[in-house]
Amino acid sequence: MQTVTIDRYRRYLNTNDIEQYNGDAAAYLDLIEDVSLNALALGLGRQDIQYDPDGFPAIRYDLNSDKTTPTQTEYCATVLLFENGLLVTADAPDTDKATDALLTVGDQFENIGVFDVQVSDKAIHTDPNQIPLPLDILNEL
Repeated sequence: MQTVTIDRYRRYLNTNDIEQYNGDAAAYLDLIEDVSLNALALGLGRQDIQYDPDGFPAIRYDLNSDKTTPTQTEYCATVLLFENGLLVTADAPDTDKATDALLTVGDQFENIGVFDVQVSDKAIHTDPNQIPLPLDILNEL
């Protein structure tokens, strides 16, 4: 998988009209297995996710400031989940919030039983200069 900088990633999101928070911390996690985004979107069934497979190739999960997350924690982060099992956030206020956002989303995936995943903070990467993206998306950049 190839990587991009946080600035290039944000430009890609802006080009696709994906709203972002103003934070500058990035984090990503590779679940190392393909994910059925349709099954996951149905399983989550939450008001804070957006999924339009014809418009954008990822689930957009908004862990927002009005505390609609199950843990009632204020993250101000957007997590994108791609079909190849990659979770990425690049707009959290700091690295701890970015990591916590990915841990929270990973826990929710495990709780709904769509697939078996155990997420730990040791598997989360926080280098803003190396955000991996699926190859089909990189070809659009």
